[in-house]
Amino acid sequence: NVFGPRQVAEGDCGVIPIFVNNILQNKDSILMTYADMPDGCTRDYIYVEDVAEFNLLVLEKSVDSDTFNIAIGKEFTVREIFELLKKEFNSPTTLLQAGPRPGDMRRSVLDDSKARATFNWQSKNTLAEGIQKLVHSYNK
Repeated sequence: NVFGPRQVAEGDCGVIPIFVNNILQNKDSILMTYADMPDGCTRDYIYVEDVAEFNLLVLEKSVDSDTFNIAIGKEFTVREIFELLKKEFNSPTTLLQAGPRPGDMRRSVLDDSKARATFNWQSKNTLAEGIQKLVHSYNK
């Protein structure tokens, strides 16, 4: 899940822009959970700057046609994402729990070993660093 500044909170955009939008409007957010996953589904989040850097690297190396996973390679729960955003924005908003979203993938984490081996690439930003950069973009 790629995230970064100017991402809109509409459609299937991802939970980060939805949470940011709610926090900026001082609205509580909703955590959709399964009974066996009380902190929500997990995803592998990556800051947009890292994805852009990888794309430039591929263009410079003139790779014809191949597929690479670009990721941090770690799972984070939706609750962890909300708590990081809440802390960085210093927000009083809360996370309300609801049932699962129909068809939601429970877990998603990528293996970026091919990108690492082929290009000696790895994400420069941790999730926390990406969140800090995102929040900073709103506080300029």
